[in-house]
Amino acid sequence: MRSRTVFLLLGALVVAAVVVVPRARREPAYDGPVALAAPGPTVSASAAPQWRAVIAALDQVRAAGFADPSTADPLHWVSADCPCLAVERAALASLVREHRRLEAGAPHLVTVEVVTAAEVAATLRVGDVLPAYDEVDADDRVVRAWPGRAAATWTVTVVRQQQGWRWSAIERAAGAEVAVGVDRSRAG
Repeated sequence: MRSRTVFLLLGALVVAAVVVVPRARREPAYDGPVALAAPGPTVSASAAPQWRAVIAALDQVRAAGFADPSTADPLHWVSADCPCLAVERAALASLVREHRRLEAGAPHLVTVEVVTAAEVAATLRVGDVLPAYDEVDADDRVVRAWPGRAAATWTVTVVRQQQGWRWSAIERAAGAEVAVGVDRSRAG
């Protein structure tokens, strides 16, 4: 039961690996690392990072972490003050304890919309679709097949840290589904 709870939480977090829904304005074209000009309370459109690229990169780093949980550090995608950090660590520890990993890609971003943006933080509305993925054991056998999820919307806050952007908060919009895995470890 405890394992199922951890994997349900893991499924919810994977689902949360965000896509932003367009609202107020589109992100500017990505032109590499951002060098901010004069300090100020907000980020101009010309200096702002391409938020879709930021979210996609965090999703990819997270997917790589869950593909190799024994070496993963969630601080590569989550800030130390993010409420989901403890859940991420618990999910990774559970996979390591059970000698498992996830064979999954990152969610497919549908839209990313800026709600607010400043030099060191931004709140985004992200819409994504989660493809199906597998949980595999040390022998590369699929022990649990996790179904995909239709489009969902998230409110995502990212913060700029010395190492780059990290998730600081992720909240699912009302009505978003949570994937429940099909356990194949007991299948004959």
